[in-house]
Amino acid sequence: GGGNTKSMLAVFNEWDIIELLKSAYERGKVLAGVSAGAICWFTQGITDSWKDKLRVLDCLNMLPGCCCPHYNGEKDRRPSLIEFINSAQIKSCLAIEDGAAVHYKAGSLSTAVSFYKGANAFNIYKENSTINEIPIDSIKIY
Repeated sequence: GGGNTKSMLAVFNEWDIIELLKSAYERGKVLAGVSAGAICWFTQGITDSWKDKLRVLDCLNMLPGCCCPHYNGEKDRRPSLIEFINSAQIKSCLAIEDGAAVHYKAGSLSTAVSFYKGANAFNIYKENSTINEIPIDSIKIY
């Protein structure tokens, strides 16, 4: 579920379950999560684990790249993500709107899923001086 990503990762580390999670994933077990529970699997995530502002956090590195939940659901998500790309803190990001999800198989993005009309996931990256927000084809189940 959701929560504080930084704290969750610290608990995973303290309880020494990170290798257990990685081993389960490598054996084909399904791992899932919402918000903090989703970004934890990626190399990095955009998180509100600090009260003053959104930041880029190193995560479990089981899935490649950076992930940002609540892309349309929290007013600071989109501008912060774009600033992280413009300042070269990250090169690109998978942005997931509320009401959407992504499905990975064997470490690669398989598809997005839309639970609400108009909800999407996007690949966000900078090319030349332009920020591109490319919607990911999705399965619609609303």
